[in-house]
Amino acid sequence: MFKFRLDGVLNYRRQIEDDLERGLADINRLLKVEKERLISYKDERGRYQREFYHKQVDGISIDEMRLYLDFLNGLDKTIQEQEKIVSLLFKRADLKREEVITAMKNRKILETIRTRRWDEYQQKEKRAEQALLDEIAGRGNPNGSLIDSYRNI
Repeated sequence: MFKFRLDGVLNYRRQIEDDLERGLADINRLLKVEKERLISYKDERGRYQREFYHKQVDGISIDEMRLYLDFLNGLDKTIQEQEKIVSLLFKRADLKREEVITAMKNRKILETIRTRRWDEYQQKEKRAEQALLDEIAGRGNPNGSLIDSYRNI
């Protein structure tokens, strides 16, 4: 019966890889949400910028102009902060992706070794089986095969 001594290590490496892949998926989901939020902020800024422009054309009071400018400046700061968040998440995703790739390589190395050992085991088993069949064939009839010895009965 085939037993690979490093099966426990291989299973552990598979578990690590699965955990890292789940972590990467979580980061990617969060990244998607934060990118959508950034797009939303930029769209909102564009709407208020157009609205501000139209009000300037139609005529606007100084107080209302200050409100618009303060609001747009606040949105600009929010957008800058959101861009930093998105950038940070991109970096985290890249780092996690590298960790996943390293974990995959480590797992594949052990799987390759396991496959080689399995092939060696199968060849050894075939040789042992063939030796047994040869021995049985030789015992039954020194002048012929086991089948020939049964025909003579």
